[in-house]
Amino acid sequence: PRHPVTPSPIRDFAALRRLRVTLSPAALHLSDLTLWQWTLAFLAAFFIGVSKTGFAGVGLVGIFLMAEIMPARASTGVILPMLVFADAWVLRSLAAHAKWPLIRSFLPFALVGIVAGFILFSHIPEERFRLVMGLLVLVLVAAQYLRRYLLSKVAAADRQHRGPTWVAGSVLGLVGGINTMLANSAGPFMAMYLLLDPTMGKWQFVGTNAWMFLIINTSKLPFSWSLGVITGQTLLFNLCLLPGILVGVAVGRALLERISQRVFEEVLILFCLVAALRLIFHA
Repeated sequence: PRHPVTPSPIRDFAALRRLRVTLSPAALHLSDLTLWQWTLAFLAAFFIGVSKTGFAGVGLVGIFLMAEIMPARASTGVILPMLVFADAWVLRSLAAHAKWPLIRSFLPFALVGIVAGFILFSHIPEERFRLVMGLLVLVLVAAQYLRRYLLSKVAAADRQHRGPTWVAGSVLGLVGGINTMLANSAGPFMAMYLLLDPTMGKWQFVGTNAWMFLIINTSKLPFSWSLGVITGQTLLFNLCLLPGILVGVAVGRALLERISQRVFEEVLILFCLVAALRLIFHA
């Protein structure tokens, strides 16, 4: 008698990839998701929550986990409402900590970048979108290390405070706006901009970052709806994932108080680098 063949993890992963191709926002049915896909989705929500408490770059992990469940283009519409909710939840306790002059310098150029990203989004074929996301994240990983280098130079110089220049706000705002429309991944650009201010405390960083992205991400909702990447089914999916975001925010705040942000980010940036290379070579 023939013995039953036990599915291997490789076969299961291959099946997941085939299923992911069929999951578009219009065809998303929550009952079709496997236990493994739900696990990835809750982990994505968790990392998005953590990222909103000052751990710039951690949200990239959530973006890539969601891109393992569905096509990269469709995943942007699932991620966006989760980001809006996470920003609003963080501001419940940190709304008063924002530095509004920095927001006013960055925001207009970011909004222009969102419009440019909307135009590019409509013209990038699906088969190339994962490649674009991978390349963008390579830029973001480099931006993380540039941010740290600039911050260390400011700290070492020990000179009189001079805030971010108009040029820094315009360039980083424009590039960040394009990135956030294409892949919900402007966090490191905003972080690099804010940390050009050597007087920026960690709670001011979190409050300013949350206000900025609540405005930016809310402004993106009509664009994403018109592109068809946000639907009633994706919003229901978001509702199911809210507990993961709340746990992520709580854990992120505890981590921000207790451990070195640099050590925590190093591991996750490495993970993002590997994920970006995987997206590029499997596009």
